[in-house]
Amino acid sequence: MNRFSVSNTNTDTDTDTNTDDNEEKNNKYDKYCSRARWDFTKTIIYTLINQRATIFGGAVRDMFLHNFHATEFYSKHKNNHLKYNDPKFSPETKERFLVPSDIDCFIKEKDFNSLMRILTIKYFIKKRKSIDMTYRLLNCDKDKYTLYKIDALNSFHVLMKLDIIVSADDEPLIPQMETDFDVNRLMYSLKDKYYLREQIDNPIAFHRVIENIKNKRTICEPDIKHFRLDKMLQKGWNIIVNYKIYKFIPCEILDDKCVVCHVEFNKEHKESKKCIVRFKCDCNYYVCWDCINTNGRNIDKCVMCREEYFDDPDAALQEFTLFNDYQIMG
Repeated sequence: MNRFSVSNTNTDTDTDTNTDDNEEKNNKYDKYCSRARWDFTKTIIYTLINQRATIFGGAVRDMFLHNFHATEFYSKHKNNHLKYNDPKFSPETKERFLVPSDIDCFIKEKDFNSLMRILTIKYFIKKRKSIDMTYRLLNCDKDKYTLYKIDALNSFHVLMKLDIIVSADDEPLIPQMETDFDVNRLMYSLKDKYYLREQIDNPIAFHRVIENIKNKRTICEPDIKHFRLDKMLQKGWNIIVNYKIYKFIPCEILDDKCVVCHVEFNKEHKESKKCIVRFKCDCNYYVCWDCINTNGRNIDKCVMCREEYFDDPDAALQEFTLFNDYQIMG
């Protein structure tokens, strides 16, 4: 019996040891994969910009945030450089492990041909042409801009996906384009490094975007696609919506009543959802969430001056629905 007990104890110890060993191996593997992906990403980025491509979107945002947290780590932990690859160490600089999942860029046609020769020599390449650019561009001639989706696989089996928009040599490199989040406006090129398109001489706007990236917060418009919003929320970004019609305020901070149902916000509605302020007229009052939610389309004019609340009821409904689904403040 004693021998059985001893044997059982050893088995448990062996199991715990094996679990610890497996966890350590997994951590080492994850760190290796992260480092390998980052090294490959940097190589691809430098190859692109050396061929006069301009990188835009999430890859530039993530690259900046990665480098910022890496610099912060080395600044704060000068005597612990060897712990850089330990994900449990310095969680406040955890974005040093952030690696872009894909890269978007613009490039001229003549430079694209040169780029493809270089990529084909170095990596295993899968290239396919896409005709759908509506999710990226506005007012561009389909015959002048072409989207190529490239899969680049290196000898260590690290894959990088590229969306390369190729412009005809007689067209502007970067056409008019959509930007859903302000932090995605940042661009990166060999000439200008980090910059904002069309605001390259506006240091205030540039500084605002940089500070938002450092603090992992971003601003979007209320017509944002919900799947894009979901993606940023999953990545841990703090999102601020630039509401045009409504302003949502916590009830507990208001010593006032709903102008429609007369409920007192900081008493009866203290624990409920947010109250609402209309922007269009100058009358100073509040409407509660329940009144808008149950009878919003009928409350279309100011109850005091009778001015119509909004010119576009559909836009108002879009804002209200966005807040109802995500509870994101403005």
